Amino acid sequence: HSLELASKVIDSEERLLNTPMHEYWLLANLKIFNTRDNSHSTSFKQLAANCEKALAVKRYAATSSHLSRV
Repeated sequence: HSLELASKVIDSEERLLNTPMHEYWLLANLKIFNTRDNSHSTSFKQLAANCEKALAVKRYAATSSHLSRV
């Protein structure tokens, strides 16, 4: 797997921080729950919420979209 961040999408510090976290949560959801058909499933949202709580930082938001304007 690889992660490429487009400069036209990563136009703020918030997106720079949230986009990789979002992608890692998607990958974790795939590896842990083998979720292939709906990557933004209930398990993704629960995993992301647990990660946000563990990080105790609101800057990392578990959005169900990439917040991109392509």
